[in-house]
Amino acid sequence: MKTLAVIPVKSIAHAKSRLSNQLGPKGRETLVFSLLNKIIGTFKSCLNPKDILIVGLDPDVERLAKVEGLSFLKESGGGLNSALKQAAIWATDHCFEAILISPLDLPFLSPDDIQSIIGLGGEEGTMVIAPDRAYFGTNILYLNLPTKFNFCFGKGSYDQHLKQAESCGLKVKLFYSFGTSFDLDDYDAYQVWMAYQN
Repeated sequence: MKTLAVIPVKSIAHAKSRLSNQLGPKGRETLVFSLLNKIIGTFKSCLNPKDILIVGLDPDVERLAKVEGLSFLKESGGGLNSALKQAAIWATDHCFEAILISPLDLPFLSPDDIQSIIGLGGEEGTMVIAPDRAYFGTNILYLNLPTKFNFCFGKGSYDQHLKQAESCGLKVKLFYSFGTSFDLDDYDAYQVWMAYQN
Protein backbone atom coordinates (compact mmCIF):
# COMPACT_ATOMS: atom_id res chain seq x y z
CA MET A 1 0.00 0.00 0.00
CA LYS A 2 1.15 3.52 -0.76
CA THR A 3 1.93 4.79 2.73
CA LEU A 4 2.39 8.31 4.03
CA ALA A 5 4.53 8.76 7.14
CA VAL A 6 3.12 11.55 9.30
CA ILE A 7 5.30 13.27 11.90
CA PRO A 8 3.40 15.81 14.03
CA VAL A 9 5.53 18.53 15.61
CA LYS A 10 4.30 20.72 18.46
CA SER A 11 5.14 24.39 18.66
CA ILE A 12 8.85 24.42 19.50
CA ALA A 13 8.25 26.84 22.37
CA HIS A 14 6.00 24.26 24.09
CA ALA A 15 7.81 21.06 23.11
CA LYS A 16 9.36 18.79 25.74
CA SER A 17 7.85 20.79 28.60
CA ARG A 18 8.33 17.79 30.91
CA LEU A 19 12.06 18.53 30.76
CA SER A 20 11.66 22.18 31.71
CA ASN A 21 13.17 21.58 35.16
CA GLN A 22 16.36 20.19 33.59
CA LEU A 23 16.60 22.07 30.28
CA GLY A 24 15.98 25.70 29.48
CA PRO A 25 14.08 26.85 26.38
CA LYS A 26 17.19 26.81 24.17
CA GLY A 27 18.21 23.36 25.39
CA ARG A 28 14.73 21.97 24.68
CA GLU A 29 14.72 23.57 21.24
CA THR A 30 18.10 22.01 20.45
CA LEU A 31 16.83 18.62 21.64
CA VAL A 32 13.65 18.84 19.54
CA PHE A 33 15.54 19.65 16.35
CA SER A 34 18.07 16.91 17.08
CA LEU A 35 15.25 14.37 17.47
CA LEU A 36 13.43 15.70 14.42
CA ASN A 37 16.53 15.46 12.23
CA LYS A 38 17.16 11.95 13.55
CA ILE A 39 13.67 10.64 12.78
CA ILE A 40 13.57 12.36 9.38
CA GLY A 41 16.80 10.56 8.51
CA THR A 42 15.34 7.25 9.65
CA PHE A 43 12.22 7.63 7.52
CA LYS A 44 14.16 8.90 4.49
CA SER A 45 16.34 5.79 4.62
CA CYS A 46 13.34 3.61 3.74
CA LEU A 47 10.72 5.93 2.20
CA ASN A 48 10.67 8.47 -0.60
CA PRO A 49 10.89 11.99 0.90
CA LYS A 50 7.60 12.86 -0.83
CA ASP A 51 5.98 10.10 1.23
CA ILE A 52 6.81 11.91 4.48
CA LEU A 53 4.60 14.67 5.86
CA ILE A 54 5.45 17.01 8.72
CA VAL A 55 2.39 18.51 10.43
CA GLY A 56 2.85 21.60 12.55
CA LEU A 57 2.77 25.36 12.97
CA ASP A 58 6.39 26.35 13.48
CA PRO A 59 8.02 28.25 10.56
CA ASP A 60 11.45 26.77 11.37
CA VAL A 61 10.00 23.26 11.16
CA GLU A 62 8.38 24.14 7.83
CA ARG A 63 11.73 25.40 6.50
CA LEU A 64 13.44 22.18 7.61
CA ALA A 65 10.77 20.09 5.89
CA LYS A 66 11.33 21.98 2.64
CA VAL A 67 15.12 21.64 2.88
CA GLU A 68 14.70 17.86 3.38
CA GLY A 69 12.31 17.60 0.42
CA LEU A 70 9.36 16.62 2.61
CA SER A 71 5.75 17.75 2.48
CA PHE A 72 4.52 20.14 5.16
CA LEU A 73 0.95 20.67 6.34
CA LYS A 74 0.13 23.69 8.47
CA GLU A 75 -2.23 22.53 11.17
CA SER A 76 -5.37 24.44 12.03
CA GLY A 77 -4.39 24.86 15.67
CA GLY A 78 -6.98 22.53 17.16
CA GLY A 79 -4.45 20.27 18.89
CA LEU A 80 -2.69 17.03 18.03
CA ASN A 81 -5.69 14.84 17.25
CA SER A 82 -7.26 17.52 15.08
CA ALA A 83 -3.96 17.91 13.22
CA LEU A 84 -3.82 14.17 12.58
CA LYS A 85 -7.36 14.21 11.22
CA GLN A 86 -6.20 16.95 8.85
CA ALA A 87 -3.24 14.79 7.84
CA ALA A 88 -5.46 11.76 7.15
CA ILE A 89 -7.70 13.86 4.90
CA TRP A 90 -4.63 15.34 3.16
CA ALA A 91 -3.22 11.85 2.61
CA THR A 92 -6.49 10.58 1.15
CA ASP A 93 -6.73 13.60 -1.14
CA HIS A 94 -3.18 12.87 -2.35
CA CYS A 95 -3.99 9.24 -3.20
CA PHE A 96 -2.23 7.57 -0.28
CA GLU A 97 -3.70 4.26 0.85
CA ALA A 98 -2.40 4.28 4.43
CA ILE A 99 -0.79 6.50 7.03
CA LEU A 100 1.90 5.72 9.57
CA ILE A 101 1.86 8.23 12.43
CA SER A 102 5.01 8.65 14.47
CA PRO A 103 6.09 11.26 17.02
CA LEU A 104 9.53 12.77 16.65
CA ASP A 105 10.74 11.53 20.06
CA LEU A 106 11.53 7.91 19.11
CA PRO A 107 15.33 8.19 18.82
CA PHE A 108 15.90 4.42 18.50
CA LEU A 109 13.28 3.83 15.79
CA SER A 110 14.85 1.86 12.95
CA PRO A 111 14.09 1.40 9.25
CA ASP A 112 13.39 -2.26 10.01
CA ASP A 113 10.72 -1.19 12.53
CA ILE A 114 9.08 1.01 9.91
CA GLN A 115 9.14 -1.64 7.20
CA SER A 116 7.79 -4.28 9.59
CA ILE A 117 4.86 -2.07 10.60
CA ILE A 118 4.03 -1.30 6.97
CA GLY A 119 4.20 -5.01 6.20
CA LEU A 120 1.82 -5.86 9.05
CA GLY A 121 -0.65 -3.25 7.83
CA GLY A 122 -0.76 -4.51 4.26
CA GLU A 123 -4.10 -6.25 4.70
CA GLU A 124 -7.12 -4.00 4.13
CA GLY A 125 -9.07 -3.13 7.28
CA THR A 126 -6.05 -3.44 9.55
CA MET A 127 -4.71 -1.15 12.27
CA VAL A 128 -1.17 -1.61 13.53
CA ILE A 129 -0.44 -0.13 16.94
CA ALA A 130 2.92 0.22 18.69
CA PRO A 131 2.53 1.10 22.39
CA ASP A 132 4.93 2.80 24.76
CA ARG A 133 6.87 0.79 27.32
CA ALA A 134 3.97 0.80 29.78
CA TYR A 135 1.28 -0.10 27.23
CA PHE A 136 -0.43 3.13 28.28
CA GLY A 137 0.26 5.49 25.40
CA THR A 138 0.47 4.99 21.65
CA ASN A 139 3.79 5.66 19.96
CA ILE A 140 3.03 4.57 16.39
CA LEU A 141 -0.27 4.02 14.63
CA TYR A 142 -0.78 2.63 11.12
CA LEU A 143 -4.17 2.88 9.41
CA ASN A 144 -5.62 2.18 5.98
CA LEU A 145 -7.28 5.09 4.17
CA PRO A 146 -9.82 6.51 3.92
CA THR A 147 -10.74 6.22 7.59
CA LYS A 148 -13.41 7.37 10.04
CA PHE A 149 -11.04 6.60 12.90
CA ASN A 150 -11.01 9.18 15.72
CA PHE A 151 -7.48 9.79 16.95
CA CYS A 152 -7.12 9.73 20.73
CA PHE A 153 -3.46 10.58 21.32
CA GLY A 154 -2.81 11.67 24.89
CA LYS A 155 -3.03 9.94 28.26
CA GLY A 156 -4.34 6.38 28.01
CA SER A 157 -4.34 6.47 24.22
CA TYR A 158 -3.41 2.81 23.81
CA ASP A 159 -6.72 1.54 25.22
CA GLN A 160 -8.64 4.35 23.55
CA HIS A 161 -7.21 3.46 20.15
CA LEU A 162 -8.07 -0.22 20.66
CA LYS A 163 -11.66 0.79 21.42
CA GLN A 164 -11.72 2.97 18.30
CA ALA A 165 -10.45 0.07 16.21
CA GLU A 166 -13.20 -2.16 17.54
CA SER A 167 -15.88 0.45 16.82
CA CYS A 168 -14.55 0.82 13.26
CA GLY A 169 -14.40 -2.94 12.72
CA LEU A 170 -10.63 -2.95 12.24
CA LYS A 171 -8.37 -5.94 12.73
CA VAL A 172 -5.69 -4.97 15.26
CA LYS A 173 -2.07 -6.02 14.98
CA LEU A 174 0.40 -5.23 17.74
CA PHE A 175 3.99 -4.27 17.05
CA TYR A 176 6.51 -3.91 19.85
CA SER A 177 10.23 -3.26 19.71
CA PHE A 178 12.75 -1.24 21.67
CA GLY A 179 12.79 1.33 18.88
CA THR A 180 9.04 1.90 18.90
CA SER A 181 8.54 1.71 22.67
CA PHE A 182 11.33 4.02 23.86
CA ASP A 183 9.98 7.55 23.76
CA LEU A 184 12.03 10.43 25.07
CA ASP A 185 9.38 12.03 27.27
CA ASP A 186 11.03 12.32 30.68
CA TYR A 187 14.43 13.02 32.21
CA ASP A 188 15.32 9.35 32.74
CA ALA A 189 14.80 8.68 29.03
CA TYR A 190 16.74 11.83 28.21
CA GLN A 191 19.70 10.56 30.25
CA VAL A 192 19.60 7.21 28.43
CA TRP A 193 19.63 9.03 25.09
CA MET A 194 22.49 11.31 26.13
CA ALA A 195 24.53 8.34 27.34
CA TYR A 196 23.97 6.69 23.97
CA GLN A 197 25.05 9.90 22.21
CA ASN A 198 28.30 9.92 24.16
